[in-house]
Amino acid sequence: MYISKKGLYALDAAIKLGRSWSDQPTKIHEIAASVGLSGKFLELILLDLKNARLVEGVRGVKGGYRLRRAPSKILFGEIIRTVDGPLAHLGDAQALQTLVKRDKQHSALHQVLLDVRNATDGTLDHTPLADLCGSSGATAQAGESLSHPLDIVEEAGCHPVTGVTEGRGARAR
Repeated sequence: MYISKKGLYALDAAIKLGRSWSDQPTKIHEIAASVGLSGKFLELILLDLKNARLVEGVRGVKGGYRLRRAPSKILFGEIIRTVDGPLAHLGDAQALQTLVKRDKQHSALHQVLLDVRNATDGTLDHTPLADLCGSSGATAQAGESLSHPLDIVEEAGCHPVTGVTEGRGARAR
């Protein structure tokens, strides 16, 4: 699975907005400063999230951006799909199931790929943004910038892709 830099920045921005869920809308320059990128690039990311109805813009002096739903109702996988497209670059489940049945020589390999795909989808589609916004030991504290939101998942001991520890495949590239 591949998560682009844009996808990581979208996750960072969503986490920032999730941490200020009950507060006033967050100004774009505040989000940009905490995420560490230009306001223009962040604006494009927030536009993608807005079009997917994950965030909303509030006009006026006290305006900015905020999540449209509670962080507990927004899933990690939704954000990644919005910015990067489909999660599983291994193929869709139905195609892999067909290969498991038809390609007897490589059936076991296709089954492993199907299991990886299902585990990835299952983890990302059951991890709410609130899990990444909280203040438990497995999440970053308020005010900290996350260079790689997947580090949080790794620290919690449940890497969403392969379970590989340090080295190749340990972090989204």
